[in-house]
Amino acid sequence: VATITAPSANWNGSETITFTATDPGELSDSDQAIFTVVAVNQPPQFSQVPRDTIVTEGQECVLTISCHDLDGDDVTFECLQCPEGAYLVDQVNQTDFVFIPDYSDVDQSYVVQIGASDGIDDIDTSFGLDVVNSLLQVIKDADTQGPTPPGDCRENLVTDTLEVWFNENVSTSSLVNRVSMISRLGEPMPIYLYQDNQDFFRVVPSDGMFTPLDRIGLIIDADVMDLNGYSMGTDDTVWAHFGPVVYPGDADNNGIVDERDILRLGVFWAETGCDRHQNPEVIWTMNAAHAWEELRATYADMDGDGDVDADDICCVSANWGKTPHDVAGRNEIEESLMPALKKLDERFVEQIYKALADCPEGGAKMSLLETFEALLDEESPSLPYSFALAQNYPNPFNPSTTIEYSVLVGCHVEIAVYDLLGKRVKSLIDEPVERGLYTTVWDGADETGTRVASGIYFYRMQAGDYDFTRKMLMLK
Repeated sequence: VATITAPSANWNGSETITFTATDPGELSDSDQAIFTVVAVNQPPQFSQVPRDTIVTEGQECVLTISCHDLDGDDVTFECLQCPEGAYLVDQVNQTDFVFIPDYSDVDQSYVVQIGASDGIDDIDTSFGLDVVNSLLQVIKDADTQGPTPPGDCRENLVTDTLEVWFNENVSTSSLVNRVSMISRLGEPMPIYLYQDNQDFFRVVPSDGMFTPLDRIGLIIDADVMDLNGYSMGTDDTVWAHFGPVVYPGDADNNGIVDERDILRLGVFWAETGCDRHQNPEVIWTMNAAHAWEELRATYADMDGDGDVDADDICCVSANWGKTPHDVAGRNEIEESLMPALKKLDERFVEQIYKALADCPEGGAKMSLLETFEALLDEESPSLPYSFALAQNYPNPFNPSTTIEYSVLVGCHVEIAVYDLLGKRVKSLIDEPVERGLYTTVWDGADETGTRVASGIYFYRMQAGDYDFTRKMLMLK
């Protein structure tokens, strides 16, 4: 008796085997036989199958199904019976069943059937899914739950349209007459704009804007329902906080642009806060703003750039005398302006005067300039109230000439001489200079000390934003 054993459990193919029999007398005989082992496929087997599962509406459900194959074949998967919107994410011998049920799946029970194949044999398995309702809730963040810290630029602008969001779509009909409002300042009832079966609704003020600095609460009734008819169950409140409004020029927010608004520049000088993206100009119109940490400084930032500085004077100049009900304004100023300006720090007076000179023409600009100049002359009669570069003297000249110039505020000053081709011939001044009247002399030589040829030359002064050039003639 002879026993034949295959090389391995998975071996298949054909082999010729020779058999030899020998007796005790050493007589023998041989014969050959061909043995063939036919390959038989081993089907894949599931090694991990989900149990019946309860899924909540709107929440992602991920379930893993895995297989092993005795032949080492790669296994592929397919959804033989799956809910609409479900899909598979295949990996090596494994797949993830992914499903996010929406309101149409609520209260549904599904039998999920997953197929697996090694390319020869197919197998399948199944499990159950029950979809339950998600409780309808209002989505809130830090801005809708408590007071917004002043100065963080997060409260609502009075011109904003409010949006109230839910965690799922809401039945539009269930919102009607089920949203009410409370207001700290007695805001009139707004108009509600409902979106058809969406997950939010909008609130628009009845007169185009909410009340400045108000805090309102939108109360959503417990009977508001989702699209499956399930209600919220309890009332909920969403809070909204609104910033102030600024009229450019009315820095003290008293309703008229006058000398008191200039004083506010001195009070809140160099304060910073939220800038205004809407109409950051001098135009007389209501600007919605975010409240600064110091609320009164919000109004002093008249041009809306986020800084209280000299540039805000242009809003006062352009809108002098205006009120929300009288947009014509005035060009003349009152006698009370000079006493008011004397209360300002002299440093601020100089910077405001310089900024005023660069403001657009019109309004009370000329009258204000004259008043500021008179004030500067009165406080420092020997000091200039403008940047200036005087004509040199003598002119024509030989061998040297004198140049006078004035500096309104301390800054870096450059004065240099140039030839007709624009080439620098000699630097006369290149240093920080304080406010005052000054003179400098050009000796008719270049940087190397060599006397220049006769002819026309230019001298240029640069000081801050001031840039002016004059012409002179040298004769020999």
